Amino acid sequence: MIQRIDSRLDDIVTQIESAHQETSRIEQDYGDNTKVNVFEVDDRMETNAAVQQQKQMVARAVENETILKNEQQQLTRLQTSPYFGRIDVAEDGDTDTLYIGTATFMDQNDFLVYDWRAPVASIYYNGTLGPVNYDTPTGQISAELLNKRQFTIQDGKITAMFDTNETVGDEMLQAVLGEQSDTAMQNIVATIQKEQNDIIRDTTSDLLVVQGVAGSGKTSAVLQRVAYLLYHSRSQLDADQMVLFSPNQLFANYISAVLPSLGEKNMRQATLAEFFAKRFSGLHVQTMFERFERDQISLPETTKTIRRFKESHEFLTAIDGYLKANRDTPFFVDIELNGEVFFSANTITRIYQQQPKMHWPPISSWRQRMP
Repeated sequence: MIQRIDSRLDDIVTQIESAHQETSRIEQDYGDNTKVNVFEVDDRMETNAAVQQQKQMVARAVENETILKNEQQQLTRLQTSPYFGRIDVAEDGDTDTLYIGTATFMDQNDFLVYDWRAPVASIYYNGTLGPVNYDTPTGQISAELLNKRQFTIQDGKITAMFDTNETVGDEMLQAVLGEQSDTAMQNIVATIQKEQNDIIRDTTSDLLVVQGVAGSGKTSAVLQRVAYLLYHSRSQLDADQMVLFSPNQLFANYISAVLPSLGEKNMRQATLAEFFAKRFSGLHVQTMFERFERDQISLPETTKTIRRFKESHEFLTAIDGYLKANRDTPFFVDIELNGEVFFSANTITRIYQQQPKMHWPPISSWRQRMP
């Protein structure tokens, strides 16, 4: 597989050089061959037609060069890890072996690797061994999944391989997640779970709300969903038409590598403060620091006293004492709305007591680790 990718890359390099020379030649001819004549009506029409023709030739040449460069980037990504999954599918009496990767790779009109966003790839994420269905532009197709295999490939060498009937086997998940870097979020296409896949491939909901606890993969699933939508609706949708609201610039930098790793352009990113500052041009949008400074001055004296107490060592000591005295069940209060109790303290306590117990270190040890 990698040898064929390398061979195709060599061809692409040659084609890019040729396309670049052709683009340069056309751009040079654009100025040499297009003479402006505005004295006669017929001459003006002929000049305009010649200009339009030259513009189209330049645009086609530039587009061809761009397509080749995009394919080169795509193949370069596949060089080190061409695929991460394989499915053996029986359909209409024929058995096919399909490889799933981060991008499509074709050689002499043969699909050697299918993009993870392709309709048939949904079998890899949602299917279990036996009868399966997958959607196509022409309708739903029925097939039989005979085998599902997962790979971990590094620098062109298979380092791990698992046969599984699950969406992603535990061995595969642990192997991939164990290599994740903390400096930037990675794409999760090799470890997408069924629930995440349902979120990613949903094209029927006008409004989709993703809810989950911290660390459940919400952000990752949403970013893969953006990549899927760009793939699914490429002719109608562009990354520049999307806006991602980030809590801060650090978060924006952390997720900035996900879409490029899948061959897609990053969408627009902004914090709410940046967005409103641009939308409400001429109006001053208060920053968090300005809000804090204003509160320091304008808050009532009682509120200032409470804030100072919450920032003190005595407050931590009080919390530590409370936890020691109420280690089993905290003290809950009724939650009210419009003067009526809609979530009672007894209900909250009962739900809390049904949860697995967690053992937290004493607050004194937290203080020791604090700068």
